[in-house]
Amino acid sequence: ELVGIEDLDLWFTYLRYFKSSIYYEKKPLVNIRRRQHSLHSNYNHQTIKSINMISKIYLNKKSFINIYIFLISIAYKAIRPLIKKIFNFFKINFSQLILIFIFILYFIFYSPFFKFVGKKLLVENFTEKKINTIVVYSGPGYETYVNEGYKLRYKDLTDIYNINPSAEFYILGRIQVIPEQKILEGLLLSKGVNQQNINIIYDDLGSSANNLENLFNILKEKEINEILIVTAPYFSKRTSLLWKKYNNTIGMFFYKTIDWPSDDFSIFEKFNYKKTILYEYLSIVYNFLKKNF
Repeated sequence: ELVGIEDLDLWFTYLRYFKSSIYYEKKPLVNIRRRQHSLHSNYNHQTIKSINMISKIYLNKKSFINIYIFLISIAYKAIRPLIKKIFNFFKINFSQLILIFIFILYFIFYSPFFKFVGKKLLVENFTEKKINTIVVYSGPGYETYVNEGYKLRYKDLTDIYNINPSAEFYILGRIQVIPEQKILEGLLLSKGVNQQNINIIYDDLGSSANNLENLFNILKEKEINEILIVTAPYFSKRTSLLWKKYNNTIGMFFYKTIDWPSDDFSIFEKFNYKKTILYEYLSIVYNFLKKNF
């Protein structure tokens, strides 16, 4: 039963009294390869036998002074086969793992996958007709809470104002240290937009669904029947779905913003909107479950 380790107790006893008289030969003295069915071919079997042997030594001598060292050694012996197996797995499959790692890096950072999936979030119901009510929704559609999306929206509004100076603007945004609505208002005033044509909505009701519902009520009171919305491209799908129940009363058209993604796909291209796209899909699922559309 204990072939190969039956002299373990003898060695423990010997080492206790003759520590200084032992010479350790580091160089291998024999080159006999282990056969597949030899006594020591099953490493797991030998590990269990050695643990059993050491346990019997402790039980026979009834000496538990170094019990913690014993338990640590048992834990080491128990986990060592697993470590060895994992190491051998990586050693055998090293080249395949490197290829998988490179593919994952490519898929996440440089493949066209996210750009292709993100295209489904773009709503392109653009119109060439002149719409006098412009709604800018700044904030959503970008990765960080403190973002600079309002700068892009200002550039869009500037282009719209140059074409239609009489347009009336409704501005929604995030309430931060300096509200984005206030920043956009100041920029529009510096552009020459009439103060009476700028309507600031400071209410932040905690979700896009609530904010758009509030916007609908405001526009309905003023008997507005169509709007041109300016917002982040990847936020357009969620906005369209949330506004669908109001569309019969107030039609919504989307403005093609300056940061609108191109239709070109490249096999190797770094894409910076992965988190935004994942967040938008999760938000759509969340709003669907909440029955917001």
